[in-house]
Amino acid sequence: MDSSVAVGRVANLRFATLLLTICLLKCAVADILVYQQDQLLEEFRDFPATFGSEIPESGLKVRAVRSNPTDGCTELDPPPENVTLSRFAVIIARYNCSFEDKIRNAQKAGYAAVIVHNVGSNDLERMSANHAEDILIPSVFIGESNGIYIIESFLYPLPYALIITDDIPFNINNNLIIPFAIVVGLCFIIMAVQICFMIIRCIRERRRQLRHRLPNSVLRKIPIVKFAKGMQYDTCAICLDDYVDNERLRVLPCHHAYHVKCIDPWLTKNRRVCPICKRKVFARGERRPPRRRSSTDSMSSSDADENTPLLNNGANGAAATAANADGSNAVAPQAAAGGENAASDAHVAVSMTSDD
Repeated sequence: MDSSVAVGRVANLRFATLLLTICLLKCAVADILVYQQDQLLEEFRDFPATFGSEIPESGLKVRAVRSNPTDGCTELDPPPENVTLSRFAVIIARYNCSFEDKIRNAQKAGYAAVIVHNVGSNDLERMSANHAEDILIPSVFIGESNGIYIIESFLYPLPYALIITDDIPFNINNNLIIPFAIVVGLCFIIMAVQICFMIIRCIRERRRQLRHRLPNSVLRKIPIVKFAKGMQYDTCAICLDDYVDNERLRVLPCHHAYHVKCIDPWLTKNRRVCPICKRKVFARGERRPPRRRSSTDSMSSSDADENTPLLNNGANGAAATAANADGSNAVAPQAAAGGENAASDAHVAVSMTSDD
């Protein structure tokens, strides 16, 4: 496996883990939950105020009513009477007075909690106050569209209960199955992309290999002979077995012969070259690719045909013959000169002896 592929898979795994973590962190957001007979219907995001009492960990279960007046800046109508075992939260619109005044008026009217919705925006803000020591009820802030939706669909006396909480309950559909499905889907997409790249790479490699192999249609054009004693062939260079009479041999254009069962797989599954001389195999009439010459005008072994080594050997032989001829011609004069010098030296020695 290439190192680049391994690094890519590690990066994809880290991205998937981060995405799953972000999805699961959704369960830590504060919310208003709408229930009907213990069945969760809706969830609305909210921001608790910085003043007043804290929302219990188990949540605050209330029935919702709309404030009168709607902005809550003056004295409010009290909650519905003659309703036992129920606490009420009042929904108040933003603006015209401070958050502190709205919550204080709701507390004086007898409400257990306050839901303030935005006006002209769905942004959530943190409500604060300067002198709210006397405010004891909790309050939250929601967007305009959520506030209007609650007013139109879930107000008392309809049979809906609102639970104001700092933490939504674990919902397996929203908090586990959907994020897990997203992560699994992304993993499958990443795997599919990687598989496509691998398939493309394999196809390219396969085409490259086929360019160096001999097609069966060309192989059938190379002649086959039956071995008989007296032929110049004796041993198959692939299996190293001696030829037997009537064995089928395939004779390549370079005049090297092999068993048909040995040379055919070599040419069609390995490379289209002779195992002995490494010359490229071309059938009679087959179109050959153009030769590629280097800067020194020499040919590579893969591009040379069956005539190239013979020409090279002939040139080398001619050069060697010329060198030998020059060497022999140069030695002859030297030998003659050496003989003359030796004769003159001998004559001088004889003359000196006779004088004595």
